[in-house]
This record gives sequence, C-alpha cells and structure tokens, in this order.
Amino acid sequence: MGALPRIVYRRERVELDELQIPHAVYEGRRERYAQRAAAMVAYAASEDTCRSRLLLRYFGETDAPNCGICDVCRRLHLKAGDKGDGVDKVDRADGSAEVDKSAATGRPETDLSPMGKKPTEAELRQAILDRVAEGPVNPGRLFFDLNTDKDELHDLVRRMIDEGTLALDCGHIIRA
Repeated sequence: MGALPRIVYRRERVELDELQIPHAVYEGRRERYAQRAAAMVAYAASEDTCRSRLLLRYFGETDAPNCGICDVCRRLHLKAGDKGDGVDKVDRADGSAEVDKSAATGRPETDLSPMGKKPTEAELRQAILDRVAEGPVNPGRLFFDLNTDKDELHDLVRRMIDEGTLALDCGHIIRA
C-alpha cells in the first residue's frame, strides 16, 4: 500500500474550542439564510409568477420573459380562455402583478386546429419552419405557440431533425 494522501494548510488553523465568530458575522449569515429560505417558500407558493422568472430573479436577472411551459404559465394560458391570446404576467413597480393576455410571445399563438380540424403534416411543418425562421425556439414554447397535439409535434420535430431540416442547439430548435 502506498503513502496516504496529505492535506497541507497554508494558514494556521484555529482550534474549534478557540473559534469565535463575531456577532455581526453571525447575524449577517443568519439574515442571508432567512432570505434564501424565504425565496424557496416564495418559489413554492407562487401562483402568478413564472417559475423560470422566479429562479432568474433570484440570481439577479430581472428582465426575463415568461417561459410558457411551467405550471404557472400553462395555468395562466388556460385562464385566458385559449382565445388565441398570448399570456404574460407583468410585474408592477409596487410588487403587485397583472395578467397581460397579449404579450407572452409578442405575437398571437397559431391555432392549427380551427373548429376541430386536425392540421395536415404539411401545415404543421410549415408552421414549425415559420416559427423557427424567427430564431431559436424552446420546444415547450413551440408547443405553446402552435397549440397542437404535443406527441404529434414532438414526433414531427424529431423527424425533421433526423432528416436534417431542423437541429438542436443548446436545447433550442433551430433551422439546420
């Protein structure tokens, strides 16, 4: 058996029984812990703010759009009545919120099944290509925007990737 690994400390270590944490440092740590715990509770209890936006806000990014695929975004979309409106929650300066039914994507969703008519594969392909032509799109956002059967959309996107029409880039669908 070889030599055991060693740890070499570059600074003198204080013995545990001699360790003293100043009261101000302790209070600062306790306050930061309380803030983190409050943020976790707010995340779990939120019913009107996109989960992605809550996470991004926690890490300092305050201008992120709604993801469109979390439970909150999907519920807000259903509350809007599926009238073809986008849905977005707008934070006011006073911390309250309102639902803006026209701004989730900056464009109305594309309902490919008016009056119960199932879209053809060609119509669905064209809608996907039109949406991807605007830039990379999250797969969940594509489902949200096209308002069609999720499994059918997934299968078609997979085939379009396999045939080289589309590609994935960092989890987003792009034109190949």
